[in-house]
Amino acid sequence: MNARLAISGVFALALLFGITLMAWTRKEGNAPPILLFVLLAALLGRGIEITSRHPPAVADAHDLKAYVDLAWELLVSMIFALVIYLMFQGRILQGSLFPQFSSAGDKYTNMYDYMRNMRPATNVDTAKALFWAFVAGYSAKFVPRLLSGVSKDTAPPPAKPR
Repeated sequence: MNARLAISGVFALALLFGITLMAWTRKEGNAPPILLFVLLAALLGRGIEITSRHPPAVADAHDLKAYVDLAWELLVSMIFALVIYLMFQGRILQGSLFPQFSSAGDKYTNMYDYMRNMRPATNVDTAKALFWAFVAGYSAKFVPRLLSGVSKDTAPPPAKPR
């Protein structure tokens, strides 16, 4: 895959997100949900990583495999950003480097209310969430390593032989 193809793919997806955000705000009269910005941050992180590892070359417009590979990488980066975002919301990851969320202690009623009410507590927490979404997109191994560490920490200790 070459850099121009990656740049054009990321630009196209960013444009699609921009159009979606504008349509959302006009239709609902509300600001778009932070989750869309989290996904966009992951896309941008992945796009920058792809372009930094591949030297610029002339894109072959008929190279379907390259487009499919690019789409897959961008999709996976958005999934990783969603996973890390949920880890923050669930307080699986905590500390001064990670965002805090408002309404975290509220009783669960339904998914719509959860998605509408659960948001970063402050502007600083929003910036932290977007930063970590960018990192999740930029580093393809960051979230899988994080998940491996969490699963090791929560695994029951091995049974002792008698």
